[in-house]
Amino acid sequence: MRIINFFKSFDWRLFIPLILLILIGIVIIYSATWGETGENLTKIKTQIIAALIGLVLFFSLSAMDYRILKNYSFLIYFAMLLLLGAVLFFGIAVRGSRSWFSLGWFNFQPSEIAKIFLVIALAAFWAKRQENIHRLSVIISSALLAFLPVCLVIFEHDLGAAIILLAIWAGMLIVAGLKIKYILITAGFLILLFGAAWLFLLAPYQKARIVSFLNPSVDPLGANYNVIQSVIAVGSGGIWGKGLGHGSQSQLKFLPEQHTDFIFAVTAEEFGLLGGLAVLALFAILILRILKIARLALDKFGVFLASGIAILIFTQVIINIGMNIGLMPVAGIALPLLSYGGSALISFLIGLGLSASIYANYRKVLFNRGK
Repeated sequence: MRIINFFKSFDWRLFIPLILLILIGIVIIYSATWGETGENLTKIKTQIIAALIGLVLFFSLSAMDYRILKNYSFLIYFAMLLLLGAVLFFGIAVRGSRSWFSLGWFNFQPSEIAKIFLVIALAAFWAKRQENIHRLSVIISSALLAFLPVCLVIFEHDLGAAIILLAIWAGMLIVAGLKIKYILITAGFLILLFGAAWLFLLAPYQKARIVSFLNPSVDPLGANYNVIQSVIAVGSGGIWGKGLGHGSQSQLKFLPEQHTDFIFAVTAEEFGLLGGLAVLALFAILILRILKIARLALDKFGVFLASGIAILIFTQVIINIGMNIGLMPVAGIALPLLSYGGSALISFLIGLGLSASIYANYRKVLFNRGK
């Protein structure tokens, strides 16, 4: 009976686009890493294992009452700071960023799960203070909640994660109903924060990425190389694409990080404009579904939780694809559910599992009312 009730309340309209995106990602990763001796199957196996772990967590969380997390939001926030702080001392450096724990066959990146943890913490914060949203002290308190993890990931030289954490905070402020004047003040604060980061925190290679974005003609074989090769890959795919495994930029290894940051470029090159649009359509369906769940939530915590997850996915999709087509500076931001990376994939599935839980609890209330 419990299993029947679970499937009755399960959100298939959320699950279908997310599983399709995961499967597309595995296929593209297989193609992008083809020819890497010993690495191709290893990456595929790692991604599949991460997907299975993430799906177990997804189904487990969708069957629980998400409102439990509200009571433990402080512990969740503290655990996030502890993980982000510990990786500075005990983590390993990957591509200039000390933001990974080595767990043998699997490298765990705390900044990925920190995105979900911050959404939970801010959702609980705003749910308890909805009536005082316009008080300056409340806004400053929410900024401090975001500022601490942002500083920690910047110390790790993980600019991409810092941008996403700030976007989550700013987006949830808007969802909370912040007045326009406060939004402008917040924008000014973010500009000042960026200036301070530029002077004291950003690594030279991160500054070079931003400068190269502003002036694409600078250093075409260095800082601009990734973006130039990505734009060539996207454009060369045409409408129909060159076919799986036949992309010249990806198969000849002209395109760096093709299975992570630039996986969308591989998708567009091998499956063309139509393939790229299909991926974008799946993301649109997924994000709109999460926003629908936010409107159906039983309480303010559910509203903020689902909204924060939608903001997280939307921001990463926009920035990652912007990077791939030369409209955004390269910031080391993965494409949700597609890019290779177990930490990111598991973290996104945790967030989506919480969204499914919000919907499931809404459906249970309808069942109890006899509807």
